Amino acid sequence: MRFIKKEVRDGRKYLCIGPFSVRYETDRTHEIRTVKIGFITIRYRYDLEAGIIYLLLFGTKIPLNTGEGSKRLAHFKIRERLDIEECKRILRRDLKDKLGYEPNLDDPKTYNEKILWMKLYERNPLIRICCDKYAVKQYVSDIIDPALVLPVLGAWDDPEQIDFDALPEQYVLKVNWSSGFNIFVRNKAELDREGTVKKLKEWMQPYKNSYYDAFNWGYKDLKPVVYAEPYIEQFDGQVYDYKFCFANGELLYFLIAKDRGQNLSKDFFDADFNHLPVQSGGAPNADPLPERPKNYERMLEIAKKLAEPFLFVRVDFYEVGDSIYLGEMTFYPGGGKLALTPARFDYDWGERIHLPKTPNVYEE
Repeated sequence: MRFIKKEVRDGRKYLCIGPFSVRYETDRTHEIRTVKIGFITIRYRYDLEAGIIYLLLFGTKIPLNTGEGSKRLAHFKIRERLDIEECKRILRRDLKDKLGYEPNLDDPKTYNEKILWMKLYERNPLIRICCDKYAVKQYVSDIIDPALVLPVLGAWDDPEQIDFDALPEQYVLKVNWSSGFNIFVRNKAELDREGTVKKLKEWMQPYKNSYYDAFNWGYKDLKPVVYAEPYIEQFDGQVYDYKFCFANGELLYFLIAKDRGQNLSKDFFDADFNHLPVQSGGAPNADPLPERPKNYERMLEIAKKLAEPFLFVRVDFYEVGDSIYLGEMTFYPGGGKLALTPARFDYDWGERIHLPKTPNVYEE
């Protein structure tokens, strides 16, 4: 177990050191980053040198071997030996460290164990198309309706090629091969273009592929693309995420995530929109509970159709006025290391995911 942990309570971030905890905030919008721990402010930056990530703090180089960036880099460096057994070993360690139990990846039972099993063995080639946040737009346009996807304002292999002047006043820049690689532009006049290009280039480095974070197979070997979409929000200045998770063609749960800034909340429902007494990833339930979206039945119908070719998938939507838009299709929610409270939901949902008796390996 890690001695220092990060937790989120009531939308606030805490560093937990043994029995003690202290609130902290981070600003990663620029090359120089800031972390505030209590009344102490530390400014720092990362430097990649000879395949090692260093924290440059007060003029001193400190090599890092923890955190998302360095973890991806470490996995990228050993990519030639990342066979199934090596991936199993690392995933077992990570899940035990995160959730406190030793996963059984040969005879999985829990929700998280089965997601890890699918990373290792599920090889439906459509997963790669749908994990690609850029390519999935064409896939959904072809089989459902082009109106379901936000239009692409531009796509580039190199961020240096972006014509910022040609983009509208508000838009979003995204990189297709990982979650969270988004830059929201609400006022183009205030955008730091040079810093934005630098950040996008960082996100397009080979080791930044989501596969090297937690062996999310669907992202492996994707080509990085940066693309722009229109900026959207609801009447209250945000966009709720409506997430339909399917297993074996049946709805496992419906999730509403809101207040993605400082006060993220998550609420789970069954197919009849009954609220489920479960929390995930430390995020509280909303108060008051979110209302049923007016396009719920339509989103459910579309999600069910999109889920048909897959053993397991989560289909995400946004609802803006009378319109709905695909957010993404996710095959590894929480990376297969999602803390569920109470823990019985890890087992209850796991029982409803029926894996094949032999690995579902397609010819690659």
